[in-house]
Amino acid sequence: MFYISHFLHNDKGYCYIAQWVPANNKAGRKIKHIQNLGKITKEQAEREKQLFEKIMTIKPIYRTIVIDPPWPMKKSKRNERPNQNEMDYKLMTIDEINNFPLKDFVSKDGAHVYLWTTHKHLPDAFQIFNSWNVEYHCTLTWIKNVGITPFSWMFSTEFVLFGFIGNIPIIRKGLRTDFKAKVQGHSVKPDEFYETVKRVSPEPRIDIFNRRAIEGFDSYGYEAKNNETVDDGNTQRFDSSDLPSMVI
Repeated sequence: MFYISHFLHNDKGYCYIAQWVPANNKAGRKIKHIQNLGKITKEQAEREKQLFEKIMTIKPIYRTIVIDPPWPMKKSKRNERPNQNEMDYKLMTIDEINNFPLKDFVSKDGAHVYLWTTHKHLPDAFQIFNSWNVEYHCTLTWIKNVGITPFSWMFSTEFVLFGFIGNIPIIRKGLRTDFKAKVQGHSVKPDEFYETVKRVSPEPRIDIFNRRAIEGFDSYGYEAKNNETVDDGNTQRFDSSDLPSMVI
């Protein structure tokens, strides 16, 4: 079971959340850094640790998991979107995404897993599925109304890897693996995708690192602070006012 057992303030003044893990040494354990909080005071770091411990008490109940990791990237400076030269949420490295404790969210019966990825990180996404012990099944493709042309082709699509943990059956079979939808903003995923997930995959559902709250999905992440939300009143929400700057 994942837990926080120790907190460090190292000699450079950077704070970490850490835990004790088994090790082949005299002590029989070692400290593993879980989250780098940056250069903050001990009081701020203690608050971050307490919030981190709070969110990690989420019970593993979810049968459908959508996860849109903050992949390492830079926004492009373009005339049509000049304000997109800085990221407005904290990014994660491939190793940090790879080590994300997805299993802590999965129900005892298993889960359907939807992992959003880009052209650049498509190979990484397959490797991450393996690390999470997700059995790959297919790739969904979002066909956008616009795209970018960084070097060669126009990148007008985005991908969602779909796979299984366990053997939970699909609710409705025969739906297409592609869907068309307009771009609504940087990294905001379309309603058409969520409606498809609701038709295919069972409740309870959670949307991890989401950019906005979606009806029918609990939310986990801090990215939705500045975006419009859709809430049915029953959504369990963890936003930037409740969470540390998560890089797990």
